[in-house]
Amino acid sequence: MTQALDSREHFHPGRRIELAAGWSHAFSARLGSVVQLNYRHRERDSGAEAEPENSGATTVELSPGLTLGTGSMSTLYAYVQLPLYQDVNGIQLVPRNSFALGWTADF
Repeated sequence: MTQALDSREHFHPGRRIELAAGWSHAFSARLGSVVQLNYRHRERDSGAEAEPENSGATTVELSPGLTLGTGSMSTLYAYVQLPLYQDVNGIQLVPRNSFALGWTADF
């Protein structure tokens, strides 16, 4: 859960709650698959400078992907995020889906 501790210029961002659950499977020492289910709820903004009618949303997304070991201490990963449910208040830009490519390394 994320909650702003202060406001600025009469604007209070809405509280945000995020939950994620995932599963991974190794096909070999280098190649694996991952899948994650994400839930995100953001309450409406408030305050004199807020637009509560155009803020806040609830989304559920499924994120399948692949991992590839690129060394003894690093991994390349790629996944697509597919919306299963979207309830958006008012007029907001929302992606149809998204793609992520990244690299992690242990130090």
